[in-house]
Amino acid sequence: MNRLRHTIVSLLLVGLIAIANIPAAHAATDLGGLDLYTYCHVHHKWWAPQMAVLILPMDAASWRCRDRTGHLNSINTNHVCAWQYGYGAWASTSNWDDPYSWRCYR
Repeated sequence: MNRLRHTIVSLLLVGLIAIANIPAAHAATDLGGLDLYTYCHVHHKWWAPQMAVLILPMDAASWRCRDRTGHLNSINTNHVCAWQYGYGAWASTSNWDDPYSWRCYR
């Protein structure tokens, strides 16, 4: 019985040591907001410079690039973050009802 207790205690200690040595997950770093206006002007100017417009005032996913003729192009917010902050940056909104809540993270 003593040997069994010793084995169990040893295994528990090894398990606790292993858990204690697991590196902590790092929280994403907030890089800042998205510059949708510049993104549209730079990346969607096939025939005319474009500007960012909000289609629905209470919808974070309703940003579009619009040219002078009124043609709308979708905006991939992850692409905007990667363009603005470099490889590995990604977009997230804290409130889908607030179009201005987009932030970039890495």
